[in-house]
Amino acid sequence: MPLREGGRRGSGSLQRRLRGHPRKTPLGPEGEKLKRGLILLISLALASAARAETALWAVRTELATPGSIRGLCAEAKSAGADTILAQVRGRGDAWYETALAPRSEELSEPPPFDPLCVLVKECEGIKNVAWLNAFFIWGGQNPPLSPLHPAVAHPEWCLKDAEKRAVSEYSPAERAKGWIEGVYIDPANEEYRSLLASIAGEVVKKYPVAGVHLDFIRYPGPGYGQGGPLAERYKTLYGLDPALLPVSFGQPDLKGWLSGEMKPEERVMLTGRLLFAGMKAEEITKIVRAIAKEVKAARPGAELSAAVVPEPGAAYFEKGQDWRGWASEGLVDGLYPMAYFGPRERVAAELLGVAEAAVSNPSVKLHAGLGGYIKEPADICAEGAAAFELGFDGVSLFDAGSLRKKPGGIPSYTGCLKTLKPAPRAAAPEKSTASEEPILRAVSGSWPDANLPEGWESAAREREREFREAVKADIPALLARLETEGVTLPKWLEARGIFRFVHPLDPPEKVLDQFRKAEEALEKLSAGEDFSKVAGELSQWGTRSCGGALGRCFPGGDTVLPASAGELRMGDTSRVLRGDSGFWILKVDSAGAGEQIPWAKADFASKREVLRVELGKLYESRETAATAGGGGVR
Repeated sequence: MPLREGGRRGSGSLQRRLRGHPRKTPLGPEGEKLKRGLILLISLALASAARAETALWAVRTELATPGSIRGLCAEAKSAGADTILAQVRGRGDAWYETALAPRSEELSEPPPFDPLCVLVKECEGIKNVAWLNAFFIWGGQNPPLSPLHPAVAHPEWCLKDAEKRAVSEYSPAERAKGWIEGVYIDPANEEYRSLLASIAGEVVKKYPVAGVHLDFIRYPGPGYGQGGPLAERYKTLYGLDPALLPVSFGQPDLKGWLSGEMKPEERVMLTGRLLFAGMKAEEITKIVRAIAKEVKAARPGAELSAAVVPEPGAAYFEKGQDWRGWASEGLVDGLYPMAYFGPRERVAAELLGVAEAAVSNPSVKLHAGLGGYIKEPADICAEGAAAFELGFDGVSLFDAGSLRKKPGGIPSYTGCLKTLKPAPRAAAPEKSTASEEPILRAVSGSWPDANLPEGWESAAREREREFREAVKADIPALLARLETEGVTLPKWLEARGIFRFVHPLDPPEKVLDQFRKAEEALEKLSAGEDFSKVAGELSQWGTRSCGGALGRCFPGGDTVLPASAGELRMGDTSRVLRGDSGFWILKVDSAGAGEQIPWAKADFASKREVLRVELGKLYESRETAATAGGGGVR
């Protein structure tokens, strides 16, 4: 889209003044020569500033041998790449010499082979950046071999889920269903944060790299972090275990929450989730702050950048990734929003959202992270053009190894990009999440794209007041009763599912294509094909790898399933159902309701749903009583 003139930088007007103003006094031959030289230097500076920057993410397997590194560097140079982001900390290990992390098990070449040392020599002339995975530390099903690996040396550091279970205990099927890549460290663990900051500072001090690039600098999702030190702090602050807050909110209704039109039990729970999301985001910001301090102390000119979730609201609310706040505070020098997936229209819309999402610090460079590994050169060219039109400083392609295997290699992807020039970045309004009040910070972080109505701060404070009243009296009283009397489970389903994802920014033709894929799956099931087989072929969720199994779900409650799933009965196979995130086909293996179980024996999924239902009954009874008495409650 066309950019506003207000975003242009002043050097262009300086050059116009130099070219357009008549001389007031003769400069003489030397003066004229000096003037021409000055104009040339300014022109070159402008051309350099306007040139599209191209970067490559190089996954650690590209650094496995001296030969593979030489091949990578040679092709990157031939492609005109400006930067290589080299993954030298992939799984809590090191692809360089250090005493702070174990040498990677994936490295077959013994010392003195130092992949990072070889890289900076072979890739001389290209900006080399040390890419460090922050909290994702292990992907294998078997534990690491090294006793120094944090997953082995400090299992207590591992992240826990909403059931208080360490993610290091997950089976492959549980990882798939939980949308988690493997073992994560809890970002609230101060010992690990200190270690990671030291690692970042050391690599900049020991190696002539341009800086550090952070990846997986986030929580894996909203269902994690409720079982560690942060959860204890939340309980101390608010008197409620955050594991009792709903994990899934779909797409929260900001307007209904602020106005009070949302059901009171949902308002209370969403407020609680917002406050916990804000605390999680602050834990991530603490480590970014610590790493920035270490990196700048090690070498003042070194840069710090981060790969981030492109949608700022989802990044904050679901992942704890307040990248707008990092930019505003000046903690990072560059942001790489990962807009890998979907058609060109979706990628362009995601990048537009980034450009508009308050990167108000003009010194923070924006690089569009594009998925070359799953797309053709023409797609990347179009997406890169959209990024540069929005004022992005560069494009980063994931990933170098995949591109090298494609016809034409890396140059086939960078060729078009090198012909493009970034437009001046439009001036972004100041939209900082740095409020002193946690609820205001959480709201502005979770809904950065929303046109917040006048007076939203007062409404948010009212929601917090309601929450504090609920956790002071209503919720403790309900929990005490449930602990004594036990719980009566609402309707539940044991189901299998096939899922086709729809992003909110997908164009209509993409949505229609996903619906047709779901219909294709339904036709196969109707023809008698095995559910597990069809799920493996056509599902896009974790159900793809585990036969479609979803486990126990509570329709209409804390679940990713559509509310209409509650109409299904045991043995039913649903039609194609539309949910918040896409299309579902469900097969119900068993169902039930009304079982009485002790509170202590209920899992947290059941506890969350029972608490939500009972809180709703309480508020409904009060509303009924108030209405009968001529009053009313909000």
